[in-house]
Amino acid sequence: MSDYCERDDRDRKRGRGVDDLLARMAPTQMGTVFLNGLAVPVFSFSNSNPGTGLAYFTDDAGNVIVIDPERIDGISFAPAEAEEEEEEE
Repeated sequence: MSDYCERDDRDRKRGRGVDDLLARMAPTQMGTVFLNGLAVPVFSFSNSNPGTGLAYFTDDAGNVIVIDPERIDGISFAPAEAEEEEEEE
Protein backbone atom coordinates (compact mmCIF):
# COMPACT_ATOMS: atom_id res chain seq x y z
CA MET A 1 0.00 0.00 0.00
CA SER A 2 1.08 3.54 -0.57
CA ASP A 3 2.26 5.77 2.21
CA TYR A 4 -0.77 8.01 1.68
CA CYS A 5 -3.26 5.24 2.50
CA GLU A 6 -1.44 4.32 5.68
CA ARG A 7 -1.68 7.81 7.19
CA ASP A 8 -4.16 8.30 9.97
CA ASP A 9 -6.72 11.12 10.05
CA ARG A 10 -4.39 13.47 11.92
CA ASP A 11 -2.04 13.49 8.91
CA ARG A 12 -4.85 14.34 6.49
CA LYS A 13 -5.50 17.77 7.96
CA ARG A 14 -5.97 20.77 5.70
CA GLY A 15 -2.76 21.92 4.05
CA ARG A 16 -0.91 18.63 4.50
CA GLY A 17 -0.54 18.11 0.76
CA VAL A 18 0.99 21.56 0.24
CA ASP A 19 3.37 20.97 3.15
CA ASP A 20 4.56 17.71 1.58
CA LEU A 21 4.92 19.35 -1.83
CA LEU A 22 7.00 22.23 -0.49
CA ALA A 23 9.22 19.88 1.52
CA ARG A 24 10.23 18.13 -1.72
CA MET A 25 10.48 21.19 -3.97
CA ALA A 26 13.67 22.86 -5.05
CA PRO A 27 13.74 26.67 -5.13
CA THR A 28 11.65 27.81 -8.08
CA GLN A 29 9.84 30.80 -9.56
CA MET A 30 6.16 30.97 -8.65
CA GLY A 31 3.24 33.35 -9.01
CA THR A 32 0.72 33.31 -6.19
CA VAL A 33 0.15 31.54 -2.90
CA PHE A 34 -3.48 31.36 -1.78
CA LEU A 35 -3.52 31.84 1.98
CA ASN A 36 -6.89 31.30 3.65
CA GLY A 37 -8.58 32.29 0.39
CA LEU A 38 -6.51 35.43 -0.20
CA ALA A 39 -4.03 35.75 -3.07
CA VAL A 40 -0.49 36.53 -1.87
CA PRO A 41 1.81 37.37 -4.81
CA VAL A 42 5.23 35.76 -4.52
CA PHE A 43 8.16 35.73 -6.91
CA SER A 44 9.85 32.52 -5.83
CA PHE A 45 9.84 29.67 -3.36
CA SER A 46 13.07 29.54 -1.36
CA ASN A 47 12.80 26.59 1.03
CA SER A 48 10.78 24.95 3.78
CA ASN A 49 12.08 24.17 7.24
CA PRO A 50 10.74 20.91 8.71
CA GLY A 51 12.02 21.94 12.14
CA THR A 52 9.86 25.05 12.30
CA GLY A 53 7.18 23.92 9.86
CA LEU A 54 7.50 27.18 7.91
CA ALA A 55 7.92 27.87 4.19
CA TYR A 56 9.98 30.76 2.85
CA PHE A 57 9.14 32.72 -0.29
CA THR A 58 10.43 35.99 -1.78
CA ASP A 59 8.54 38.77 -3.51
CA ASP A 60 9.75 40.61 -6.61
CA ALA A 61 11.62 43.15 -4.45
CA GLY A 62 13.57 40.39 -2.69
CA ASN A 63 11.64 40.60 0.59
CA VAL A 64 11.24 37.33 2.47
CA ILE A 65 7.69 36.08 3.07
CA VAL A 66 7.30 33.39 5.75
CA ILE A 67 4.12 31.27 5.63
CA ASP A 68 2.78 28.31 7.59
CA PRO A 69 2.13 25.70 4.82
CA GLU A 70 -0.88 24.33 6.70
CA ARG A 71 -2.68 27.62 5.99
CA ILE A 72 -1.99 27.51 2.22
CA ASP A 73 -5.07 26.67 0.14
CA GLY A 74 -3.24 26.49 -3.18
CA ILE A 75 -0.28 27.60 -5.27
CA SER A 76 -0.10 29.05 -8.77
CA PHE A 77 3.14 28.49 -10.62
CA ALA A 78 2.31 31.11 -13.28
CA PRO A 79 4.04 34.46 -12.87
CA ALA A 80 1.78 36.95 -11.06
CA GLU A 81 1.78 39.34 -14.06
CA ALA A 82 0.34 36.60 -16.33
CA GLU A 83 -2.44 35.92 -13.82
CA GLU A 84 -3.35 39.61 -13.66
CA GLU A 85 -3.49 39.83 -17.47
CA GLU A 86 -5.83 36.82 -17.63
CA GLU A 87 -8.18 38.41 -15.08
CA GLU A 88 -8.38 41.62 -17.14
CA GLU A 89 -9.51 39.74 -20.30
